[in-house]
Amino acid sequence: MNPKPAPPSLLTQLRQATRDGHRQLERHPWLAALLERDLSREHYGRLVAAFAGFYQPLEQALAPALALLPAGGYAFMPRTPLLLQDLQDLGAGEPLPCRQLPPQPTGWEALLGTLYVLEGASQGGRVIAPRLARLGLDGDHGGRFFHLCRRRPRDWPAFCELLQHQELGARPGPVLSQACEVFDGLYRHLLDLAPLSHHQEPR
Repeated sequence: MNPKPAPPSLLTQLRQATRDGHRQLERHPWLAALLERDLSREHYGRLVAAFAGFYQPLEQALAPALALLPAGGYAFMPRTPLLLQDLQDLGAGEPLPCRQLPPQPTGWEALLGTLYVLEGASQGGRVIAPRLARLGLDGDHGGRFFHLCRRRPRDWPAFCELLQHQELGARPGPVLSQACEVFDGLYRHLLDLAPLSHHQEPR
């Protein structure tokens, strides 16, 4: 009798479960335009305002659950202060209020699902941060949020290690569900941005 194959790791399950939501978000016109050569400072500022409006209440809800993280290992770095400082640098106004947040991450599984999205999203800065230089922005002025992965390169590996070590203590279902909800929540929030004008639309 052949032994039963081991189930896929929690990280693999998260990648598979969120693949469609991740692709949908990446293809949103306002995010896709970050990779265009004619990205404007105004467009970037509006997107930072949208991110700030989503991250701020989500991280406020997340804060109590962070106490569940094991001491001495992975530690979450809040994104909201970076986004608010970027907004100030850009003179881009106030955060765009989020009308409907994902379910609050009040338990261990929901915490892991939320952190997977937040830490994974920061990795996009590896591609986006260099493009901000064309706008005169960097990790010290206007581009702090997208430079975080350069400032803290160990955060993503440390989080992946946390997932690996905690797999037996977490039920996959709620972790995957929360991650999908966060992706979907950010996508819905970006829909509140006005449509791009014709000359701004990604080609």
